[in-house]
Amino acid sequence: MARVTNESLKRDIEDLQDKLSDVVDKLPNGQLAVLQIKLEDLKSDIYELATKQEGFIKNLYNPDDGVVTRVNKNTEYVTALKEERTLETIRVVDKFRSNYNKLMWGLYALILGALFKEQILKWLVG
Repeated sequence: MARVTNESLKRDIEDLQDKLSDVVDKLPNGQLAVLQIKLEDLKSDIYELATKQEGFIKNLYNPDDGVVTRVNKNTEYVTALKEERTLETIRVVDKFRSNYNKLMWGLYALILGALFKEQILKWLVG
């Protein structure tokens, strides 16, 4: 490994200063300021993106109420329901409720039809 001395550091610093002055000289007036503004905007956008990413990761992997935890709990719940045959019972009850609703609407229609029939006959005959 090369030995670092004050003279070599001075040469490196001078070399960097020369290169920087060459870059500044090659840029027209105003472009450096525009470039600096764009870099600052880019820096703030990257910071906002990193903040949003942290929030997203927290919502995804939070052990108390994260998405992964909720999916795992839901999977366990559905598995337990399948083992207890609860889902089949729920389907049977839903089908019964659907048929019951159809029956009730049919009875309402029959009663209303009978009432309207009597009323219409009274109007026509009366």
